[in-house]
Amino acid sequence: MQQINIKSDKAYRMANELSRLTGESVTQAITTAIEERLEKIRAQTRSRREGIAERLLALGTRSVALPILDPRAPDEILYDENGLPKNPMADR
Repeated sequence: MQQINIKSDKAYRMANELSRLTGESVTQAITTAIEERLEKIRAQTRSRREGIAERLLALGTRSVALPILDPRAPDEILYDENGLPKNPMADR
């Protein structure tokens, strides 16, 4: 079993207070507090990821709906006659 050495008077006091208020051992009180905090942060992370995925899907939907303004194939736009990437400044 590994140990944690708490070097903060404030953390030590709070852990003992939580233990007294809950009737749990200090170890159990700290373990429960950490579990609850981890679950909260994991839920926030999942929510953020879902929000990012939704925004990316919406962006894709909007992009597909845009009209095609350049009739060239993507390869013609990106590469020169030698198959090398075109210099975007050369077309100006």
